[in-house]
Amino acid sequence: MTGIEKALSKRQELFEWIRLQVYPLWSKIGVDHIEGGFFEKIDALGCPLHDPRRARVVGRQLYSFSHASNLGWDGSAEEIISNGLRFLAKYDNEEGGIHSVIEANGRVVRAEFDLYDYAFVLFGLAAVVEAYPSTAHLELRADSLLNHIYKRWKHPIAGFEEANPRTLPLKANPHMHMLESCLAWENVAPDNEKWSQLADEIVQLALDRFICPKTGALREFYDADWNPIPGEFGRIVEPGHQCEWAWLLARWGRSRRSNAAITTAKMLVVTAEKYGTDSQRGVMFNELNEDMSVRDQAARLWPQTERIKGWLTLYHLAENASDQDHALDRVCNAIDGLLQFRRPDLSGAYFDRLEVDGSFREEAAPASSLYHIICAARELQTMLTF
Repeated sequence: MTGIEKALSKRQELFEWIRLQVYPLWSKIGVDHIEGGFFEKIDALGCPLHDPRRARVVGRQLYSFSHASNLGWDGSAEEIISNGLRFLAKYDNEEGGIHSVIEANGRVVRAEFDLYDYAFVLFGLAAVVEAYPSTAHLELRADSLLNHIYKRWKHPIAGFEEANPRTLPLKANPHMHMLESCLAWENVAPDNEKWSQLADEIVQLALDRFICPKTGALREFYDADWNPIPGEFGRIVEPGHQCEWAWLLARWGRSRRSNAAITTAKMLVVTAEKYGTDSQRGVMFNELNEDMSVRDQAARLWPQTERIKGWLTLYHLAENASDQDHALDRVCNAIDGLLQFRRPDLSGAYFDRLEVDGSFREEAAPASSLYHIICAARELQTMLTF
């Protein structure tokens, strides 16, 4: 079996799990068919947990179900999306922005600004517009939210604050997801230059401040001037985020013909793979320090999906057959790593954390991880060609 044949076989195994088990579970149990919106978690007995609901999860589920038909699921995705959009309106605040967390009945649990939540609401809306052109009016809401963020939380150097008045540390991760949202909107609303301009700004911030060109380490937490904060938090490097940033930087780099972004993307994946994977368990683990020493060797589900995307990116950037074969081998290994997380006792559910000893932590499956699975599947669908 050739490398591409093996990769296609692994892809098919993942797709069948998603189509036959994952979407059926999360559409039936993960959707709140009474109050609207989506439950945050499903427990090991297949029951939804009635936790307060984050805006980011609504955005992620809108994305996930917007791609359901493309991945072969023939369920009621459009109805679920309509339900999600109606529920999303409950997050609106009087200032034109959104609350971060609410109860199912709309009672506000957390009103404070969180760039992460805005990023995923914007991302979810872009996915809906791409899948259903009749919802193009949602572009107006997205544009309004972007203007609101600029007005209240723009950072004087680049990117955005965490609060107004300022709180520290500043964070790289929400900016990564804002970049993801900008690239999505750039695709569906190419006439609106705001999305491209912000994408360019975030990429430059990442290249200038987030990523060490010598070590390939991308740190997470920063001071007011976008310098890594002192102390332990300033040392944190997440291999999964290295791969996720690489995927985005390569997309941006190809569209702008930026060799710097593409070279950096390659370095991020190679560094994450070299220092952030455990060959015995076959997974990418959670955290390193900036010197590439291990910080947290437990492995959550989501880095496995980003590892897939990272190596798919390197497959497309490969300059010779040997590099392509190596990238495909890593894609297969990453798919195997992800498929380990399937729960054998509940169809369509998954574990979230693999411990260092090889056991899975017994806890409810988070809805937020579905987006990671679906995004990896979509990239396998569009990027794995021969």
